[in-house]
Amino acid sequence: MGLEKLKGKIVVAGFHGIGFVGFIAVDFMVRKLGTRRVDWYFNRNLPAVVFAGKGRLEMPVEFYTKDKLGFMKISVMAERDVLNEVLEDNVAAMKKAGAKALIVIGGLASNKASRGALFGISNAKGERLMEKMKLKPLDKEITVFGPMASALIYGERAGLPVVCLLSEASSSLPDPKAASKAIKHLSEIFGFELNTKDLEKDAKKVEKRIKELDKKEDPLRDRMFV
Repeated sequence: MGLEKLKGKIVVAGFHGIGFVGFIAVDFMVRKLGTRRVDWYFNRNLPAVVFAGKGRLEMPVEFYTKDKLGFMKISVMAERDVLNEVLEDNVAAMKKAGAKALIVIGGLASNKASRGALFGISNAKGERLMEKMKLKPLDKEITVFGPMASALIYGERAGLPVVCLLSEASSSLPDPKAASKAIKHLSEIFGFELNTKDLEKDAKKVEKRIKELDKKEDPLRDRMFV
């Protein structure tokens, strides 16, 4: 891998987790910020899928940069063991390349009608960055699993600061509104401008569907997880 272009940058990543918040946010920023692709990652255990368009192939895992930020975009859904391997490889590679930190955007399952709060989780090295990002810790214990947990674990082992930015989201549907809130927060912290109106339009459709689902009993109503 050649991730030298990530030297000195904070890398932002997201996965297909709760509300698809991480993937929606990273995909939107990569497309709308005028980023530049600097590398891509190969793993034979990932689904053999490419996306054709605009004169090039988009690979399952790609890296982009824009100013002081880097982006790790994972466009495919894969089994947990495969994503674990992807994170183990890439967190080590980011540290070796000189990346400053990794921010993982994700959704925090919530059934509150007033969803919108942002929270943070970090490894030991990421505590100062989490404070800089003005993210409040969760007020109760939750279980973190999947690729977000892998990022925290492998970051801890490699000595790379990792911060998880959690946006309250629907646990049953894609939640572009939650992704938009995460993007706006990052834009305030890192000083970039990005209009999220397109995401907010999609959010209205999602909210309508969520209201329909809220009328039904939800066994996860009082649970918090990411």
